[in-house]
Amino acid sequence: YAGCNVENAAYPITQCAEAGAIGALVAAGDRRIVEVLILTEGKETCAPCGRCRQQLAEFARPDARIHLCGPEGLRATTTLGELLPLAFGPDALGHPEP
Repeated sequence: YAGCNVENAAYPITQCAEAGAIGALVAAGDRRIVEVLILTEGKETCAPCGRCRQQLAEFARPDARIHLCGPEGLRATTTLGELLPLAFGPDALGHPEP
């Protein structure tokens, strides 16, 4: 599922690409994220922000791979668990794992 970053002059209402992709996932009737690819045009490697890490944790297991890419290709691969250790997720509320 694809998403894109939508920036606004009022930063609190900016939407990250991850949130858009999660919305598309849910709208399509799916509930599980297995792998994520994040592409940035900049020179710096771009990892999900804290808010997006938490949103990903609602739909992905800690071992879900997160690929960080640029125009030249893959820059790094990590896991959701490495990006968000000790995450508060659905299991903490008694909900089944994604």
